[in-house]
Amino acid sequence: MKTILVDDEAWSINQMKEELTEYKQVEIVGSFEDPREALEFAKQNEVEFALLDIEMPYMNGLELGRRLREMNPKVILIYLTGYENYLKEAILNLKADYYLLKPYDNKDIEDVVSRALSLSSRMEKRVVIRTFGGFEVYMDGELVHLVNRKAKELLALCVHMEGKHVSMEKAVDTLWEDHPYDSSVKSLYRKAVIYLNSVFRERGITDVFENGRGYCCIRRENVTCDYFDYLAGKREIDVNDESNVYLPEYVWAEGYLHRFDWN
Repeated sequence: MKTILVDDEAWSINQMKEELTEYKQVEIVGSFEDPREALEFAKQNEVEFALLDIEMPYMNGLELGRRLREMNPKVILIYLTGYENYLKEAILNLKADYYLLKPYDNKDIEDVVSRALSLSSRMEKRVVIRTFGGFEVYMDGELVHLVNRKAKELLALCVHMEGKHVSMEKAVDTLWEDHPYDSSVKSLYRKAVIYLNSVFRERGITDVFENGRGYCCIRRENVTCDYFDYLAGKREIDVNDESNVYLPEYVWAEGYLHRFDWN
């Protein structure tokens, strides 16, 4: 878990770092005495787990936690505090995941890490999508073979559109560009949608692929995708490397990323 520590007392941060060194699942990516610096770091970097003091200058831990949750609703928030009067607000209003009263001991740290790991495992996304070097879909860690080629391409288009609604007309124009927009090609589109629905539903995944009257899309917040990470600046990919070509199977994606200056 990518973890940040925020406490205005350096000794407390150092103690926590020392306590956490034996837990290999916890990767400390940043430690901050100034909560404003922690917030700026979180805007540019992935944070999965935050251990926060509450009483701090410039911005208290409750406000910092609120802002971290705005950026990432799934971030795990655990508070370290010597002030019990703040805990009701943290638990009820912020829905903090846990708290630890100072002073604490090794057993307390073990309990905190155990709770954080348990929460993290429950929040792992079941669908992982790869776009660079070839379009692939994994569900629960298993590569899914989408035998309907046009359905697979439709899903790739939904990913490319970053979760926005893809109209039937847009899908037909992109995937069946040589066909007139008539009942025959609309039937091909509907068959692709039905196929994708069946693939996800067979695995009990109902919160990723969505369709309605004349549109389909993916719920991007419910998938892990290298393309989304790249756009968010969370992953560096050399798009000039032939092994990292974006959606190489599809003509409509050719040269897409080179239209922008990503550096």
